Amino acid sequence: MIADIHLHSSRMIPFPIRILYKFKHRKTLLPAFSLKDMKKIGLDFAFINGVGDPALLKFYSFKSNYSGLKNQIKKLVKEIYNSNCILYDNFNSISQGIQEKKPVCLLAIEGADFLENKIERLQEIYDMGVRGLCLVHFSDNCIGKINTDVLSMVISSKIKEIEEKQGGLTEFGLDVIREMNRLSMVIDLAHGSSETLFDAVKISNKPILVSHTGVRAIQDFSRYLTDNEIKAVIEKDGLIGLWPFYFKGKGMKDLQAFVEHAKYLKNLASSRNIAIGTDANGLPDAMMGYRFEKDIHNIGNYLIESGFNKEEVANIMGNNITQFLKKIESQTIK
Repeated sequence: MIADIHLHSSRMIPFPIRILYKFKHRKTLLPAFSLKDMKKIGLDFAFINGVGDPALLKFYSFKSNYSGLKNQIKKLVKEIYNSNCILYDNFNSISQGIQEKKPVCLLAIEGADFLENKIERLQEIYDMGVRGLCLVHFSDNCIGKINTDVLSMVISSKIKEIEEKQGGLTEFGLDVIREMNRLSMVIDLAHGSSETLFDAVKISNKPILVSHTGVRAIQDFSRYLTDNEIKAVIEKDGLIGLWPFYFKGKGMKDLQAFVEHAKYLKNLASSRNIAIGTDANGLPDAMMGYRFEKDIHNIGNYLIESGFNKEEVANIMGNNITQFLKKIESQTIK
């Protein structure tokens, strides 16, 4: 099983912003990856993330943010089916994918701004096929706080020194965690402030994940996790997706740096708590050794070369996420 727990459709950024974004990062932007290529490159499973940010949703509908979100979901579901992939419904979908020899796509949304303090919308998007939600993305919202300014990084091509935001989940955010637990939806804490992460871990009775990040002890980058944050995720039987991002001197420069993060997590926690979240089609640039989604296999090969055994690599490359999803549906943590 080869899995990526965070990527996007190649049409994730709507026209005309997509044209401007490509022009801005024309010297570093990776080639677009189509979901139709999943089977060809041997990618068996992926979280396909839409975006819930108001600045982007207006391009999917001028009526309202929520209308734009629903239009985007419909487009993503159609794209998944047209790519001859299986839309993940529950854990049985993975067995179906293996039996039918088709890739499986779990539909998620990055940024829950569209909820707008209406808890019933979680059930509505669940009924449309969404099974995962990254609570915050580009900006603070009705759920909680982001950890740092992302817009300056991906749009203005600037990476500021760490400017940690204070504050965690709102009262509505706490209700969102409870409702996601009830629905067995995947809770993704990437982009969340430290307090947001700790608040979510404290109240959730299901395992949680951080889909694309790294280790703060290795590099002082605000999108990375501290040891205490890592331990909190692991104590919740959670999963941490390592992110092959590299831009303006921040992130993982090459495969060796990626493995350094993996070894640190293995020693602090376990190889059972590591996955890969590439952010494909959402990266302004990436590390050497990962320039296209097919290069995810380079990561597995380099992990072997660097001393990880075959079982550990198989877990990191895909088996860990399947076990995580199984626990989401069957396991309740006090």
